[in-house]
Amino acid sequence: MDIIDVYKSTFIFAVSSVFKWSPSNNTIYFNSDDIKSITGRLSLLHEISHGLLKHHSFDYDLDLVRRERQAWAKTKDLASKHNIKFNDEHADSCLETYRSWLYSRSSCPNCHQSAAETRPQQYRCFNCFTKWSVSKDQTCQIQRRRIK
Repeated sequence: MDIIDVYKSTFIFAVSSVFKWSPSNNTIYFNSDDIKSITGRLSLLHEISHGLLKHHSFDYDLDLVRRERQAWAKTKDLASKHNIKFNDEHADSCLETYRSWLYSRSSCPNCHQSAAETRPQQYRCFNCFTKWSVSKDQTCQIQRRRIK
């Protein structure tokens, strides 16, 4: 049975150029060409996992990374259920993009040390005490704006 058929009573599915979970309209967006490959089917299951886990917005950047890890763990379970070979390298590669994103955002624009997010989208360096903010958008280019 087709993966989409199994979950179509739970989610709305829409063709898109990217795989994405939208909690605001309970929609799983998917690339219809890519789901023909194993990694495409895993990407579809990954977005379904976000939905099943009821992942919505996040406040802190680490929350997003934690949710991505949870979704990949759920994806591994779903892949087994649907007789799809789970690809650990693909999951690790996807998780690495979020780790890189987090590292870039948390890197001090002044001394380049890693810092802590003290409030949503605001960081403070414990080395040189520089403060900066970042955009909530995870898809845009990372820009750090210093706070005086």
